[in-house]
Amino acid sequence: MLVAIASIAISPLYAQNNPPLTGQRGHGLDFLTPAQKEQLKTDKQAVFASNPSLKEQWESLAQEGKALHANSNVTAADRQAFRQKMKAFRESMSQALLQQDPSLKPVLDEIAQHWKQGRQQPGAAAPNVAPPNDDDIAPES
Repeated sequence: MLVAIASIAISPLYAQNNPPLTGQRGHGLDFLTPAQKEQLKTDKQAVFASNPSLKEQWESLAQEGKALHANSNVTAADRQAFRQKMKAFRESMSQALLQQDPSLKPVLDEIAQHWKQGRQQPGAAAPNVAPPNDDDIAPES
């Protein structure tokens, strides 16, 4: 069951100024068609327009992730706490996206499957916490 979504929910300004870090998340959403990416982007914008607190939560997480990534003294507990916050956000975002557009479910399922396979590969976990980016729509399964 699809439980969570995240980081298509990034502010456009952050995305423009902070491209995805290479080698830590594979190729993001390259496996989606341009139409699927556009649908996801449009629905994300609609969700943020109708739910400013969700957008504020995302922007706060983006800043926190960026700060953690820049800090060379990040502990495993810090990384785990941030991952838990991201998971909670993805759950909220997933629900909001599906309420906005139930037809998005197959796209979100495809993303979940892609990310699940990526996490099962050796070395898939990043050694440090990277700030969230537009490719962080990682549905938890």
